[in-house]
Amino acid sequence: MNGAYFRVPDPEAQASGQALGSLAQKGRVDCERAPRQQDDDLFITAMRELIAAGNSAAAVTDRITAMLREAGYASYR
Repeated sequence: MNGAYFRVPDPEAQASGQALGSLAQKGRVDCERAPRQQDDDLFITAMRELIAAGNSAAAVTDRITAMLREAGYASYR
């Protein structure tokens, strides 16, 4: 799923991107299942997975920003 948009030849960014995809997918599935199963614990797990996915997205953004700065795009924010 992650490689469908762009490839990042940086191991750190790639690992965070893969975590983002898998955590978001698992969180989405668990979030859909929890109300149908009336499972509060599964819902809490889903929310934690989605928060972790958001943290992975931030890590990807931070790494890509650092790579751009390292490549000479000093004003990139």
